[in-house]
Parts: sequence; structure tokens; C-alpha cells
Amino acid sequence: CPDSDCSTAGICGALAEEEDAVVNQAPKIELVGPIKVAVDQGNPYKKCSAEAPVSAVCDRGSTAADKEDGSLTSRVLACSPDGIKFKFQNKGVEGCDIDTNI
Repeated sequence: CPDSDCSTAGICGALAEEEDAVVNQAPKIELVGPIKVAVDQGNPYKKCSAEAPVSAVCDRGSTAADKEDGSLTSRVLACSPDGIKFKFQNKGVEGCDIDTNI
């Protein structure tokens, strides 16, 4: 090209637009309740009910989201002793068979 502009596909002055690389970022998972919970020995650790007061010792769940998919909270899986995973929002860690008798 006579004016020293770059050419794209043989067209003078046309600049190729770079496509932004799409990077799938890991989701951010956050606990809704405190990081640590003191459960009295022998008492079960269960999912909080909707009416549970803030002072209740129970599993308040988690939230998850990422930039590409938005909310993933309904897709967070929790453990179970037999290896079957279940949706965390349905049971919390109640199915993880946490032994509070130790």
C-alpha cells in the first residue's frame, strides 16, 4: 500500500480485528455461613431451615457463580459416604455423614 498502512486480505488500510480470547474462568464458591462452626458432641449438623435464627448451629449452604454462566448455586455438589453426590442446596453437608460423637 502506498501510504504504508497494513493490508488485510489484500485490502489497503484494512486492519484485522483481533478476537478477544474467551477464557473460561473457574467459578467462585462461597459459604453462606461462617467458615468454622462449633457443633456440640453428639448433636447432628444439618441443613438450616428457612426459619433458622442467625445463632443456630446448622449448615447455611453456599453460593457459586462464574462470569460465563452466572449463578451455579443449584449445581454445587456435596459428598456422601457411599460416593453418590447430591445437590448441596438440597441437603447441605447432612448427607456427608459427619460424626459428631467423636
